[in-house]
Amino acid sequence: MKKVSQIIGMMSMVALLAIGATSCKKDNAKAVASFDFTLPAIEGESGLDESKAYIDMIAGQMRWYEGDEMMIYSIDQDYTKSKAAVFTGEAGITGIAQAHFTGSTMQEGSEGFFAFYPASKASTEIAEGNRAYFNVGETQTFVTDLFANTARAGMIFMDPTSFVGAATCDVIEPNVVANLQHIFGYINVRVKDTRNSGKKLNSVTITDSNMHLTGSMSILIPALKSADLDAMKTLGVNYKANGNADAYWTEMNNRLHEIGYMPNGTGYSVTLDCSAANGVTINNSYKFFLMPLRPGALMDNFTVTLTYTDGTTREVNVPADKRYISIPGYYTNVSIDLATGLIQ
Repeated sequence: MKKVSQIIGMMSMVALLAIGATSCKKDNAKAVASFDFTLPAIEGESGLDESKAYIDMIAGQMRWYEGDEMMIYSIDQDYTKSKAAVFTGEAGITGIAQAHFTGSTMQEGSEGFFAFYPASKASTEIAEGNRAYFNVGETQTFVTDLFANTARAGMIFMDPTSFVGAATCDVIEPNVVANLQHIFGYINVRVKDTRNSGKKLNSVTITDSNMHLTGSMSILIPALKSADLDAMKTLGVNYKANGNADAYWTEMNNRLHEIGYMPNGTGYSVTLDCSAANGVTINNSYKFFLMPLRPGALMDNFTVTLTYTDGTTREVNVPADKRYISIPGYYTNVSIDLATGLIQ
């Protein structure tokens, strides 16, 4: 899935390129013009009746979307020889888990190939030390109902390009094959109204009371190892189990320092714009608003703002609870009943 999510913010943007293996150093450098990338599954309870969505919440598997683009880095020990280029997914990739991407032929650098998704969030600039730059905006956009022809029609709302991931790439002739790893967690805001008011939602906004969710950052690409993202996931899982915030941030900051993480957080809110749906009717059955967010988000109090088609809003304040932390590759469920104000 091409992804235009939001991430960054304060410390945890580290994950932004926490790529999945070691860099692909080769004795005999090769020229490559295509890559195959496989998307990962999402763990945990999706919050649907069965448990799992596009992304396919029905199967727990991420899916590519038409027009998806990857930023491919060929990294050399001499950063002046490193290069970055956009590779585009083949036609007809919507709904599949593994897709073929092509672009201009790239010579493999001494440190190997690295990939980041989405290309729209990555700069082609590579600075001293092989420092790369990334940014995350404040809006995710619902485009079309990915479940229109299923039993979930009109129920699940998300930006089909909202996944954020990265990978290192081992060269396999005649192209490169790699598995992307998650960087964001998946916040599933479940909204219903047992009064059956029939009010129509236009957007859902999550605002973190403490951590930046949007902004820009840079990292030293060769410093990233497969253990980084795995460790970030483990940190979140451990925090969710025991709630030790000090341990979480101590280890997170250590890893951020090691990869040369430099942040410039700008905002605390991320909005899922559903205006293309012409209003999402809220009734006695949950509607699901899926929003990928940076690791470590929602550790403290946060607010869910519901904006209706008539311009009115409803703010729901959610008190701090360790179960809401955003963990790479995991679902986090926030359930709201507008009739009772009940939050789960």
